[in-house]
Amino acid sequence: MKNKYLFGLLLLIISLFITGCEDDIYSRASEPLENPGDVIFTVSLKNNACIPVQLKIYEDGTYELFTEYKACRPNQNCNSMLVYTKSVKGSYSYDVMKILEEVNDYDNFDEKSNTSYYELYVGDKYVEKGFEYSYVLLSSESLDDFLSEIGVKLNACAKADYIN
Repeated sequence: MKNKYLFGLLLLIISLFITGCEDDIYSRASEPLENPGDVIFTVSLKNNACIPVQLKIYEDGTYELFTEYKACRPNQNCNSMLVYTKSVKGSYSYDVMKILEEVNDYDNFDEKSNTSYYELYVGDKYVEKGFEYSYVLLSSESLDDFLSEIGVKLNACAKADYIN
């Protein structure tokens, strides 16, 4: 009998830990920045199962992790473009240009042979400086280091913010 209670308590602690960690990014989210700085790049993990969270890196040393998006209610007809509605903000000191040095050209990438990869979109100012608009990262030591520094994981799904 004692083992059943201990097992139940262990399951409760594990489930609280898992849901608590996942919900943490959503609970810290608020309205997106109204006047963000110039975007260096935007990155998200390709995910066919859901709308991924999206990380925007700004020139002024700040970032936004977008965690919610506008969505139509189930079984409702509407044409809604993807618009993120909530974000978690923070700052960084990492040299994010290292990440751009590790990118691959999207045109030479075979999407069917890779199930998991990062999609990176460069800001207009940096496209004018000679960078391509979009890149693919299969893996990147610099991106991993950066995400670790700011405490962000891109493998989460964004939550639907239903339109009334």
